[in-house]
Amino acid sequence: MSAFLPWDKNQKQLRARSPFDWVDDFFQDFSPVFKSYDTFKIDVKENEKEYMVEAELPGVKKEDVNVSLNEGQLTIAVKQSKQAEEKKDNYIHRERGFSSMQRSIYLGNASNAGAKAKFEDGVLCLTIPKSDKEKIYKIDIQ
Repeated sequence: MSAFLPWDKNQKQLRARSPFDWVDDFFQDFSPVFKSYDTFKIDVKENEKEYMVEAELPGVKKEDVNVSLNEGQLTIAVKQSKQAEEKKDNYIHRERGFSSMQRSIYLGNASNAGAKAKFEDGVLCLTIPKSDKEKIYKIDIQ
């Protein structure tokens, strides 16, 4: 009996396939399904004095957003609870849902003092001043 040698769409030739090839093909073929669970987009700019961060959060309410800055680690977290409910006794469809997403980025010499946040039209704009203090310490060798 001959071995099963399927056509490889990437190599354009026949070759023996391992079980790992089948798994790789599965995830490549269905990658748009997995990409739909992407998080929100952020842009970070800087100048001599501050960092400017913009996060796109369409459909998110201001009270569902939490922003923290801890030792240069900026974290933007979103937690939403959705409930679509109609006031009918004989409903045939009800939905509830919860979603959460989070992004963190390291801003080396960011300072907590004077940080500002503004949320308008689904865009979170942060202005985070840079610290004047040097974060690198030189150790003298004796």
